[in-house]
Amino acid sequence: MGTGAEWTKVLFLGVFWAFAMLLWSYIRRMKHVPGLGSLPMRARYGGLLSIAFLSLDFGFLTTFWTRAFHGKLLFIFVMINVGLTVIILAFGLLSPSRSIEKG
Repeated sequence: MGTGAEWTKVLFLGVFWAFAMLLWSYIRRMKHVPGLGSLPMRARYGGLLSIAFLSLDFGFLTTFWTRAFHGKLLFIFVMINVGLTVIILAFGLLSPSRSIEKG
């Protein structure tokens, strides 16, 4: 199931990935959108939740590698990705109308 040090590494890598994604998102939006407040609240929450699940997925896979596909860790990995899929579908994050370039 992993040691405490491994789960700490999962959290550290997840926070690192989330910070990098939020910084990239901020820089990208500043180039294309006049204000960050112009995005609807639903899109902001959906984006933050998806970044949280993606960063957890990143930390999990970089820490456990192939062990993530065996035993109890497989169940955790599947639940992370089910949660991510539900967020993407619930918030409509794949909608073409949400494109930042369209403004």
